[in-house]
Amino acid sequence: MKIKSIKKIDYKGDVYNLRIKSKDENNHNYFANDLCVSNCHHGKANSIKNVLVKCHNAEYKFGVTGTLPPEGTCDSFTIQSYLGPRVYIIPSAIIIAEGNATPVHIIEIEMNYLDQNIKKKLYDLRNVKSDDKDGAKLLNLEKDVARESRKRLNYIVNKIASTTKNSLVLFSDIKNDYGRNVFNWLKENTEKNVYYIDGGTKNDNREYYKKQIEIEKNTIIVASIGTFGEGIDILNVHNIFIIESYKSEFIARQVLGRGMRLMEGKEKITVIDFSDNYEYGKGYQRKNYLMRHSMEREKIYKEKQFPFKRFKVKF
Repeated sequence: MKIKSIKKIDYKGDVYNLRIKSKDENNHNYFANDLCVSNCHHGKANSIKNVLVKCHNAEYKFGVTGTLPPEGTCDSFTIQSYLGPRVYIIPSAIIIAEGNATPVHIIEIEMNYLDQNIKKKLYDLRNVKSDDKDGAKLLNLEKDVARESRKRLNYIVNKIASTTKNSLVLFSDIKNDYGRNVFNWLKENTEKNVYYIDGGTKNDNREYYKKQIEIEKNTIIVASIGTFGEGIDILNVHNIFIIESYKSEFIARQVLGRGMRLMEGKEKITVIDFSDNYEYGKGYQRKNYLMRHSMEREKIYKEKQFPFKRFKVKF
C-alpha cells in the first residue's frame, strides 16, 4: 500500500478525521481512517456522536481533552461508550514541570464595595426557609448588582489598564452589555489596542484580532467566555482577567488552558480572578452566592497546584 496524502478535516472545531489516501495492488483509491476527537468532552453532543457512529471503517477512535467529565457521571459514560475507557491522565502540574506548558499564577481579588444596607437586603433574601427561596433568582440578582456597580466597573477597568503585556478579558454577560462597557472604557481611556469579541462577531474579524494580538504588544481582547473560553490558541497572552463569576469546573479548567500555551520569552501566565464579597449576618447564609462561586474556583486552582494568592480590597 502506498500512501498518497494525509488530510485533516475540521468538524465544527472539535472533531478531526485523519484520512490517509492510499492505493491498493490494483491501483484503486481508498481511505483508511483513524478518528481523533480533540476536546472530547464534547463527545456527548449529538452532532459528534453521529460522526463517531458513522465512521464504520475507523480502525482507531480516540479522544483527548483537558476537561473530561467526572467519573461516574452520565456525560462521562456517554463519551466512553463511543471512544472507550479513560486510559491516561496527565496533571497540569506535571505538564508545566516538564516544560510543556506555561506556569500559571492565580491572583484572586476579593472586592468589598456594597453599602451595608444593600448587603443586609440580600442577606434577608437568602436567610429564609428553603421552600421560600429561589436560589437561581438570587444568584442572578447578585450578578445584576455586580454589573450595575459603577465602583466595581471603575476598579476592574483600572486594574486591566495598568497591566503590561497582552491581556485576555473574559466576561459572561452579553445581554446587559457588561463586556461591551468594559471594552468601551478601555478603548476611550487607554492607548492600548483593544478588540471586542462575542457570539455576534464575524469569524473574519475574530481571526484578524487573534492574528493582531500575536504580533502586537500591550494589546487587550475583551471576549465572551462562550467564544474565547475554550478551543482558542493564543500564544502571546500574558494576563487573563475573569471579570464575571461562575463555578463550573469545566469552564475554569478551559479558561486556564487559554494561557498555558508555550511561547519563547513567556515566563508565566497571570490569571486575575475578581470576586464579589456581599457577606452579612451569621451562619451558612452569611456568604453570598458569588463568594461561594469564588470558593469553588479556589478549590480548582489549588487542586491543580497553581500558585494562589487572595487579596481583599474595600472601596
